[in-house]
Amino acid sequence: MERTELPGIGVRHDIVSETGRRLSVVSLRDGGRELALGDRDDPDRVRATVSLTDDEATALAEVLGGSPIFTQLAGLREQWCCCCRRSA
Repeated sequence: MERTELPGIGVRHDIVSETGRRLSVVSLRDGGRELALGDRDDPDRVRATVSLTDDEATALAEVLGGSPIFTQLAGLREQWCCCCRRSA
């Protein structure tokens, strides 16, 4: 997994599947989350995006095997880090 800071936007986590498809999870500064599916032929192009509510993100984490508490803690960490960056 690769983590990329997106100035003014948030943080993107990229996972590349065994078949070479890139799946990105973008944690936005405002607390929102988006899933993005990269284009197979052009790594800089996004084929589709889906915005997720907090409940949807938690449900997806549960389906994928994550613990809801870890998902919530990660969200709190992102919010705390964003607040620290703004006050610095």
